[in-house]
Amino acid sequence: MKDEELESYFLNPRNKSLVNGNLFELYRRSILTHDFSNDFGTSFIDRILVHSLTLLSVYQCHLFISGNEKFQFGVELQKKEKYMEYLNNHKKLNPSIDFTGEFEIRNVKEIKIRDTAFSIYCISKNREIDFLFIALVPSSILDFSNSIHKIISISYNYYSGKKNIPVSNYHPVFSKFKENLKTKIISYPYLGRVRGVLAHFQIEDLNSYCKILGEEFSKNIIKEISSTIQKKLKKTDIFYTLSPRSYLAYLPDCDVKPVVQRFEDLFLKINPITIQYKLDFYEIKPSNIEDLNYMDKLLGNEINVVESIGIT
Repeated sequence: MKDEELESYFLNPRNKSLVNGNLFELYRRSILTHDFSNDFGTSFIDRILVHSLTLLSVYQCHLFISGNEKFQFGVELQKKEKYMEYLNNHKKLNPSIDFTGEFEIRNVKEIKIRDTAFSIYCISKNREIDFLFIALVPSSILDFSNSIHKIISISYNYYSGKKNIPVSNYHPVFSKFKENLKTKIISYPYLGRVRGVLAHFQIEDLNSYCKILGEEFSKNIIKEISSTIQKKLKKTDIFYTLSPRSYLAYLPDCDVKPVVQRFEDLFLKINPITIQYKLDFYEIKPSNIEDLNYMDKLLGNEINVVESIGIT
């Protein structure tokens, strides 16, 4: 699982031409918020799946065990409930295709998103345990069903044996966190108009330190960074860990200036190193919070930073 393999994938003009350029850029952003060269509390199997699914051009997938979702990945181009609807309709009219002797595969529907054709594949097993794997793939990927065997085997063997495993969620930018944050922002009992500040922390790459300082350092790093940032927050503030290198705080009913002052002396230190970071501040107004793509644009550096702090 080398980072340079993913970088090569996203630099390849052929891959970009498979879909609408804007969709490809959304996909790129959602995947590259993760670091695959080290384990920051994410399981080895999860990282294998993310890496492999990316190289297979899977733009969105969901994995269910006995009806419970255990893994989701990619960009939420369509709600998973729609995929289930397509699968149920397909089952009524079409036989399944034997996949490996244990699993069946169905290409249940082709849909268009921004003028790009995607195929919806559903792979299932109904013996000892109910296993369902749903994947959205550009229709131009003709050999997908032949390439997915290993991923299905890994997924089944790992997740079916982990009854209480928490859901692995690889929708870092495009998931329910965005809807959740929007709901909390709108529902806050503001004194005046809806307003506030988003503070986005971007942490330096700590891979080299993790390799030297070992597993214990890797385990503690997110906990320590999160704890230090939250000491600067009030009870009404909202805090999200987006990835080991990305953290977001929402501070309601305030202007940028006092927020900047609050964080000016923030010092991130995890013995024996001092951590460098960049902190950008954004104003929240009624006009931009109602924009469903606002968080995507913000984390994609498409929205102007009001203030910025850099600790180096």
